[in-house]
Amino acid sequence: MPCLHPIPRISLLLSALVVLASCAAPGPTPTEAPEDPDYGFTKAKAIEVCSPNGQREYLLSLACPSGEAPRFRRIGSLGPRVDPPPESTGRSLEQQVAEALRRTTAPLKPGEPDYHIVDGYAARCGDKEVTLVLDMYHCGQPSPTRAPKGFKKRQQ
Repeated sequence: MPCLHPIPRISLLLSALVVLASCAAPGPTPTEAPEDPDYGFTKAKAIEVCSPNGQREYLLSLACPSGEAPRFRRIGSLGPRVDPPPESTGRSLEQQVAEALRRTTAPLKPGEPDYHIVDGYAARCGDKEVTLVLDMYHCGQPSPTRAPKGFKKRQQ
């Protein structure tokens, strides 16, 4: 039997320990992402859904901490999720946003800026009201399974 050099043996042992440690404590699955206190409350962390119907369906899937259904009211457009870069070509902000939206009709690539227009909704549970931010231009991806802080998802 050939003798293994001590350094490769140690390296092999450390590799095995790393594999075992990663198996012992699995990370969250995509639907069990850690709670983000900004999720749904800022343009950058807007809730991604598909279409106006997707916005309504998502909002109707939420529950207040008490279990009752929250009351919602659309505030309106909050503008682009990411401000377009300033350009010196004399084009208006509306033209720049329209051009950016045309470039992002396909699913966004990792790290690609999201110029979608987002909507604000006033959500009320009892006497507490917050503004939720939704981006309805994320079709072709699963509906979100998480709820913003202070809400929970209803059992379907």
